[in-house]
Amino acid sequence: MNIRVALLIVVALLQLAVPGWMIYEQEQTLRLGKEYKFQTEPVDPYDLFRGRYVALRFKAEQVDQGAQKMGNDEFPYGTKVYVAVKTNTEGFAEVERVSRTPLSGDNVFQATIQYCNRLNFPFSRYYMEESRAPQAEDAYRTANRRNSKQQTWAVVRVWNGNAALADLVIDGQPIHDYLRDHPQSKK
Repeated sequence: MNIRVALLIVVALLQLAVPGWMIYEQEQTLRLGKEYKFQTEPVDPYDLFRGRYVALRFKAEQVDQGAQKMGNDEFPYGTKVYVAVKTNTEGFAEVERVSRTPLSGDNVFQATIQYCNRLNFPFSRYYMEESRAPQAEDAYRTANRRNSKQQTWAVVRVWNGNAALADLVIDGQPIHDYLRDHPQSKK
């Protein structure tokens, strides 16, 4: 066999292996990960460049820089950090600790410092069928208004340093069920 053909085959296999491994890790995280509920908060309602997904923002992303959770470290914009979460008394995830050095446990994942006291979690987009995404975005935005009595949260599974968004919940219902049961949310 020609060396060029062999090299081409190896490169092609590597190109398939990388996305395959990424998919495998996400699926393992969804299957084996410990479940956390991240309470959401309102997000800017319109962004021309976003595409077909629901943009999420989480209350747990807001961390007091001077708090014990951040230690004595300063974290400039863009710093990659390890975040350990725990479940609070209301059943929602909150940040327990932020560190530059790797942490271990099934409650740890990586995030980025967005600005002085806000983290950027790696699961801020909930992708769904393109035709349903605008309806879901409207329902999520309506339910997440400051004066709304409905609670919204995201179900996130954390495993082996990875975090995967499993579902979006509005008023106790997974988003697909909520859209089915609330036809006024449809456009």
